[in-house]
Amino acid sequence: MSWLLLLIVGLYVRLSGPLPADQTAPDPVSTLARVEPPPGTLPVFFLEGTRLRPVYRPEGPATPAHALEALLAGPTVEEKKGSLTTALPTGTRLLGITRRGSETVVDLSHAIAPEALRLAVAQVTATLASFPEIRAARILVQGTPVRAVLAAQFLHLGLTGTTRAPAGAIHASQSQPEAPLRQGPLAGKVIVISPGHGLTRQSNGRWRYQRPFFEGEVEDRLNVAFAMHACRELRGLGATVYTTRAPEGANDPGISGAPRWMEAAKYYLRDIGTPDWVYQPLPMDFDSDIDARPLYANYLGADLLISLHSNIGPNTGTLTLYDKTNGFEHDSQRLARLLEAHVVRAIREKMDPEWRSHGALGTDARYGENHWAHMPSAILEIGFISQRRDRIRLIDPRCQEAVGRAVAEAVAEYFGAPPTPLPGSPPPEVILPVTAPRPASPPVFVCAGDPAGASDMAYARHLQTSLDDRHGRAAFRVVHMKGGAGNVLECLRKWDQEVAPARPSHVLLAFGRHDLEKDSSRDSRVPLARFEAALTEAVRRTRALGAVPILTTMAPIDDDHFHATRPREHYAADGGVQALRDRYNNAIRRVAWNTSAALVDLSLA
Repeated sequence: MSWLLLLIVGLYVRLSGPLPADQTAPDPVSTLARVEPPPGTLPVFFLEGTRLRPVYRPEGPATPAHALEALLAGPTVEEKKGSLTTALPTGTRLLGITRRGSETVVDLSHAIAPEALRLAVAQVTATLASFPEIRAARILVQGTPVRAVLAAQFLHLGLTGTTRAPAGAIHASQSQPEAPLRQGPLAGKVIVISPGHGLTRQSNGRWRYQRPFFEGEVEDRLNVAFAMHACRELRGLGATVYTTRAPEGANDPGISGAPRWMEAAKYYLRDIGTPDWVYQPLPMDFDSDIDARPLYANYLGADLLISLHSNIGPNTGTLTLYDKTNGFEHDSQRLARLLEAHVVRAIREKMDPEWRSHGALGTDARYGENHWAHMPSAILEIGFISQRRDRIRLIDPRCQEAVGRAVAEAVAEYFGAPPTPLPGSPPPEVILPVTAPRPASPPVFVCAGDPAGASDMAYARHLQTSLDDRHGRAAFRVVHMKGGAGNVLECLRKWDQEVAPARPSHVLLAFGRHDLEKDSSRDSRVPLARFEAALTEAVRRTRALGAVPILTTMAPIDDDHFHATRPREHYAADGGVQALRDRYNNAIRRVAWNTSAALVDLSLA
């Protein structure tokens, strides 16, 4: 039990450099909402009404191209009699499928009707979801982008949908007071304003802003000030406005202990009760925060997403960015040009007649905030906070007010509406309540799995004793999953019943031993790639709870004791159980490295 001291004093062993190329792990988002097909089959997704329904085809070549060919062939006659349909046009062919990093680009031959696009894209991306290496899909029709979809949405499109959030999902609109709004020129339009960055938990559990300070000013806080002015002006025009971060008035402590408005988007979106595919699509908090912003806009079915930032670099002035590959290039370009023109004009009139404009720049999937948005979107880099000339303007409330008004005017022109505000004051900001559970007090350690494969998980009792001795009785509470949760797949199946209700501050993920074992009557081993993907998913779920994941490798296995109940011949093809243990331990190390999770390495214990 000496390894427990590593946990107690916080000496988590971290990898010191990247792993060799031939040891690369599957992409972290490989297990979100995956469907487990029967052996020897691949799932393809058709429609039952507006819901996705998997059917299973003989596996053949286990490739994304083969699965998509089976999808494009459509449902069989019998399946059609059973009410299965497809939104993909008859005769659609697969023109090409290529990999660009962890994104798969699919080119189809036939145009998809606008009213069928959401479900057709859902069928394609859900079918690709059985391949762990695919993080995202981009759908083209004869080379023209029609939609880009993040893996977190694969099996939500067409199920819960990405149209307007269902009643009660968001407890109160940030733009609506209790009394009905009067009709304004932007009535009925849903606008998401995303002030970028914010306090983010690091892999060591500490919190810090994502961007650096310049003479006491930091972009993470400045963006919120600009956003509040833009929101107020848009509400004054009758728009329904949501923000991806808490408004400045949310001064109650967040999960970091700092005021909630200082925290990054993913923590706020968890607080207000969005599903975890919105706020934690990836295992790492920083990456999840970027993707959570457009996913929230998708979840709401917003008409526009406008992200507010300040730039860093040697230049000065305003730059606006839009994406050319997510299916909304032309509308996004138009939005970006209007934002750039209105904001630059406002700053020149109010603050600096020589304020520079860098124009509207189109990018190719470079910025997730734009790329994953299922509506026209733009990133407005208002000025360069790193340059003193710009900075003294950006921190001036007059500049913030002028930019907020300019954003609203640009949106009004985009929709062909007059920028005439309603009489009187805009509706007040509504601060949404925290509905998601926070980690318990005193802090809870959940032990999932056992590095020695013991069902009684005796180490959990020793951990409790050691924590009591070091920090005082009842300073921490240690709980463990019943039966050690067996392998990592069993842990995921029991997660909502045994891990989430404990509201842990830390989750110890000690798997591998039961995962590599073979039962004498059946092949019960969790295949290595699947083990790695499932362990990555366990890290993602841990962070979705607001907890810190801790991984452990397996200690050396006593060969004679192990084989006293397990035939040696079951492991001969693997080079013996020790060689197999080494491969699973390497998978654990890759997960720790790729997700920046703490690791206790017991392999030399």
